[in-house]
Amino acid sequence: LARYTRSLRRSSRPRLARVLWYRQQFDSALGVYRGMSFVGGFVWEYAVVLNGVGRPADGLALLDSARTEGVPEIGDRVAARALLLAALGRNREALDHIHTAATRPYSRSHFHHAQFTIACAYARLGRKADAVEWLRRTAANGMPNYPLFRSDPNLGDLQGDPEYERFMAELQRQYEANGRLVRAGER
Repeated sequence: LARYTRSLRRSSRPRLARVLWYRQQFDSALGVYRGMSFVGGFVWEYAVVLNGVGRPADGLALLDSARTEGVPEIGDRVAARALLLAALGRNREALDHIHTAATRPYSRSHFHHAQFTIACAYARLGRKADAVEWLRRTAANGMPNYPLFRSDPNLGDLQGDPEYERFMAELQRQYEANGRLVRAGER
């Protein structure tokens, strides 16, 4: 039982950090990561959270330290690298990494996480149409997270863009309909 409890605690912490990240509570998410003895495959999320607290260079350094020589990075890490490079103004490198991430849709995690990060990178690069297209792909691929898409600071420049606002209106209707279904089941 003790081993199971330790295993459960190890596997739930990165997911707790993700929830905090999605709620834009970057400092709290960072605290969870700092308290973990092993981050493993969630290193890319840790790097994105570092970007969220204004430390994209530290996020990039973290990804570099986790690289394994001769082993290609999974799509999530490449997408995170693209976002961090975009945040640092290294636009050409960011675009190269977006292309690489987009061609690696199969990884240990669900590709919708990489798709969302690609959307964020495109938004940081000022490529609004591309960002909205990747948000649409993210939603269609199992992650229609209206609150995250509306509040993530990387997507801030999309606010007011007509195509983004149309998509957000669609997603909000879906989000509210799903909420009504959940509440109906609670009665």
